[in-house]
Amino acid sequence: MYKLVKIFSLMAVVFALFSIAIPSEAAKQNVAIIPLDNNSDTVQTSSESIIYKLVAENMGSQLVVAFHNSDDYAVVDREKVNKTLTEIGIQAGGAVAQEQAETIGKKLNAQYSVVGKILSAKVVENKDQAALQAIKEIAEKKSADDEGESAEVKENEAEVKIAKSTPAGNFEGKITVELKFLNNETGEVVFFDEVNNTQVGTNGANALRAACKAAAEDFIAQIAKKAPLQTEVKTEEQSPPSENTSTDISVIYVEGDVLYIDKGKDSGIKVGDMFVISKKAVPITDMDGKVITVRTSEIGKALVTEVNKSYSICKIIERNESDSIKRGCTAKKTDD
Repeated sequence: MYKLVKIFSLMAVVFALFSIAIPSEAAKQNVAIIPLDNNSDTVQTSSESIIYKLVAENMGSQLVVAFHNSDDYAVVDREKVNKTLTEIGIQAGGAVAQEQAETIGKKLNAQYSVVGKILSAKVVENKDQAALQAIKEIAEKKSADDEGESAEVKENEAEVKIAKSTPAGNFEGKITVELKFLNNETGEVVFFDEVNNTQVGTNGANALRAACKAAAEDFIAQIAKKAPLQTEVKTEEQSPPSENTSTDISVIYVEGDVLYIDKGKDSGIKVGDMFVISKKAVPITDMDGKVITVRTSEIGKALVTEVNKSYSICKIIERNESDSIKRGCTAKKTDD
């Protein structure tokens, strides 16, 4: 009887230890990675279509890995996501609207969803590597006592120079992917980015896979930097939005006459606000070389047409024809 009591006591201790560990795991937020729109119907050739589909699949897989490796998120099983897609009549690899992504996330009990599409994807031959290989082949054919020994030395010097300046890999994979990180509970776009990446590989598939991996890691790093998870949700009464006076506003996306800035309701921005768009120019330094300010150059104006929690959409109404408005430009509110 004593032994039995001792066993039960030991089991109680084990369960108690497990119960202590559970809260840290429960603190993670569930995220559903929605299969990306491969956008393959926009390309001209079957080979391009294959590349777009390959990138969409690889990008989805790398996003799963990147979020899984994060301390903040738990990734919903992909089979469950695909099953839910089928239930609501969406084919994997097709376009998924923001509202549909939120619906899928809620069905899967996920606080967040990631949705996106492939904007461009291609594989190009690394010409520097091709030149390096040609030099190697020439050098191998020459003997040490060849009359052209001096030429061989020059070729070997060129080989070393190219080898030092060129990353390993015969192919380059270049991708541009649009990604949105959605809050399924509020319907807000927590973070939006157009991710560009280029990586090299021994073949096209490896190069594209490496580009997807780097892009996924960059995306989740940007989320952690721009939109960290809040441990406490404050109501508007507790922290009312104040009138925005900050000049630390950036252009994050531009398409035609439409641009996105990285501030919204939380920063007091309203529909109808006018912003002057500028590009950074020459840093101004004191006599000791310390940067005291950065001179900016105004290149256009934009009017706010839509405001969300953490970003706003604007219409460009003026632009300097000699300078293009692009991602990374700054925006400053004006009364003009």
